[in-house]
Amino acid sequence: MSNDKKDNMLILLIRWLARIISISFIGLLALFFIGEGNINEFMHLSTNEILLMLFVPILFAIGGIISWKRELLGGILILASVIGFNIVDIIASKRFTGEIEFAFIIAPGVLFILAGKYCNNKNQ
Repeated sequence: MSNDKKDNMLILLIRWLARIISISFIGLLALFFIGEGNINEFMHLSTNEILLMLFVPILFAIGGIISWKRELLGGILILASVIGFNIVDIIASKRFTGEIEFAFIIAPGVLFILAGKYCNNKNQ
């Protein structure tokens, strides 16, 4: 197998792994929202809670959707959503908890960026 064919297979694997992880995470977030059941509770969220929801569930989902066509942009949005969430959380709580879950949440963003960078470099 030639190097180009191996590279293409690796990028295809990275691309689909990122897609599967991002779809799974978006689905999990949707289950959380459905499980809450009472939409009226969302009307009584604090400013910090609204900002936190804008970052991870909403911006992450937008990045996950965009990344199907524009991997680099979608990956950057996914990373920005997690970083923004953490910044707001640290400012609001005045402490950094160092939660390991965010390492898993950024995985699809990093994978999309890798795939996007490879495709951009290959086209040049």
